[in-house]
Amino acid sequence: MADETKREGESGTTGGAGRNGTSSDELFLFDEAGVRRAPREDEEADLSFLEGSRAADDVTNPNIHMGVQREGITLDGGLTDGGIGDASGAAGKSGNGDSGDSLAGGQDADDTAGDGVARAGATGANESVSSNADVDPSPAPESLVEDRPDIARAGSDFNNAAISGASAPDVRTAAAEPVQSGTTASGLSASDEALLAADSTPEANRAPTGIELSNASLAENTPGAVVGALTTADTVGDTHSYTVDDGRFEIVTDGETTVLKLKPGMSLDHEAEPNVDVTVTTTDSGGAAYTETFTLSVGDVNEGPSDISLSNNSVAENAAGAVVGTLSTTDVDAGDAHTYAVDDARFEVVGGQLKLKDGVSLDHESESSVDVTVTTTDSGGATYTETFTLSVGDVNEGPSDITLDNLSVAENAAGAVVGMLSTTDVD
Repeated sequence: MADETKREGESGTTGGAGRNGTSSDELFLFDEAGVRRAPREDEEADLSFLEGSRAADDVTNPNIHMGVQREGITLDGGLTDGGIGDASGAAGKSGNGDSGDSLAGGQDADDTAGDGVARAGATGANESVSSNADVDPSPAPESLVEDRPDIARAGSDFNNAAISGASAPDVRTAAAEPVQSGTTASGLSASDEALLAADSTPEANRAPTGIELSNASLAENTPGAVVGALTTADTVGDTHSYTVDDGRFEIVTDGETTVLKLKPGMSLDHEAEPNVDVTVTTTDSGGAAYTETFTLSVGDVNEGPSDISLSNNSVAENAAGAVVGTLSTTDVDAGDAHTYAVDDARFEVVGGQLKLKDGVSLDHESESSVDVTVTTTDSGGATYTETFTLSVGDVNEGPSDITLDNLSVAENAAGAVVGMLSTTDVD
């Protein structure tokens, strides 16, 4: 749409007076053929051919058809320090209405956009805007403001009432502090307030979900041995108590650490029980419990021999290198190996047998019994010592000599006694 304004001092027809007696420019229109048409005071113009282009003009040149400048709104719909300005008389000159007056010059204005702002030249008779401020040549387009529903628009609450510099509400204040819908008195949304209330509700007690034992083995033959520390998988900060089903064990705590251990004086034997199952129950402060069974490995500790056996404890006299008997050791460590030593130098142990050394024999008549001490040592160096009393057997031995105490006899002495005989015999 084209417009041409004839101002005072320019060539052509002098501008006429406004309705309020002030100087007013005349508005001339041109049709499609370029023929100048008379102002509306002279004839009623057919403006229907302009309706298709008017919407575009509203965006490209917002000063046309706008009776109130949105000087305090930026292009993105925000507010500037300039606030809401007033429309000038220049804006009023570009209206298309057929009965309205220019705004600053006294023309009637109409709320054509439906947003509470009177626009110049619109049909109808709304009340005038009484300000002479200049119009910003590039105000924010109407469409940009409408895309921001969170920004209060100028005139949106006036219901087409008169806008004056003295009585208009401060639209900037309303736009700067928008009130969001759906909030509660606390300023939170209803959903956020519900979440906050749920967070403040005490959580129901959760049962423990597991028990951990830091160590699952212990050495045999160790009275009161500590197995390991107990901990419970549960809500952070909860406290727990423990019980164990095996009467040989107990659970003790020092305030910071809780341990599973054997009772004082109690020990386990690897040979009797290489593994022991114990069931531990943990109970939290709310009474919820969890039970778990642990298999404890009983470590094998080398244990010294506990006895020595000799298959025979007698020896025949006069039998050089005689074998006394076979030695054996009692040891709880199954499969352990042993060596032997004897304290009497006349003896030795060969292949597990106690015997007299070669060429050595015993004499019953001089020693009817002999005490021999034997020591056994296992593979771990543990020893055991035992003394055996050997009986020396008496063997019949032949006479070794005869003596006659007189070697003379008188002649002619019938039946005379020569002397006494005696026999030497070790037996």
